[in-house]
Amino acid sequence: MKAFKIVGLATLMALSTALAQEADPAAEAEATPEMSEASSLWASGSIDVSSGYICDSGEVLSDALAIQPWFGFGFDAFGKIPLEFSAWANYATDRISEDQTQKHCFNEVDLSIGTTFKNDTGTAASLSLVTWQYPNMAGWNGEELLFGSLSQTVGVLTLGLELEYMLTGDCDNDLHIIPFAEIGFDITDDVSVALYGQLYYNYGEGESIDAWTAYNVMATISAFDFSIYAAYWGQISDKIYTDEEHDVENTVYGISYSFEL
Repeated sequence: MKAFKIVGLATLMALSTALAQEADPAAEAEATPEMSEASSLWASGSIDVSSGYICDSGEVLSDALAIQPWFGFGFDAFGKIPLEFSAWANYATDRISEDQTQKHCFNEVDLSIGTTFKNDTGTAASLSLVTWQYPNMAGWNGEELLFGSLSQTVGVLTLGLELEYMLTGDCDNDLHIIPFAEIGFDITDDVSVALYGQLYYNYGEGESIDAWTAYNVMATISAFDFSIYAAYWGQISDKIYTDEEHDVENTVYGISYSFEL
């Protein structure tokens, strides 16, 4: 939708200039002022309907239908530094455990502010300050962290690494290391497929443990603004999380709709 607004505005300005020149021929002799640079402001969002919600670490936060909205916007501060703001939430339609105070509620809300840089060689890097909040959970304790990522895309293959350094909460000073790989390509101009895989390592101190906790493989088919996906989590270590008590059975299916403003 943003593209249509920009095109429409440019067309309107062009028509106005043409009519003004027709009404006043002397205007042809005047230099046409340069158009100001287009705004860097962007906004987009998505909403997922999923059969469950499992964290990257392997922890199950919803073992029944979950609804996950996301919204983000950004702009170039001082014309040079891209700033991005985003909000994501998980709406649980059933109680995951007695710790969840309501049956239908948001049991996680994530907010972030950060920046992302990309270049023509396929390299991308990002750095964000993130807060994870757990409303409607007994003993609600939020967690803040620094998130960073670095990736390189060559053709249809992307390799990358994500890092999460916990600043507050029960796991403060823990470092999460998440290497990932993705293969994706377009079948047509409007249809694409992707296969994504990642590992999750928890590097902790004190009473925490150092271990690979889980891996995740996800297949996605996208058409126009919709995507359908299936994701499988395998538990490598049960020293932190175990999902044997939940019905999600390590596999999550979902559909997603994305949009731009």
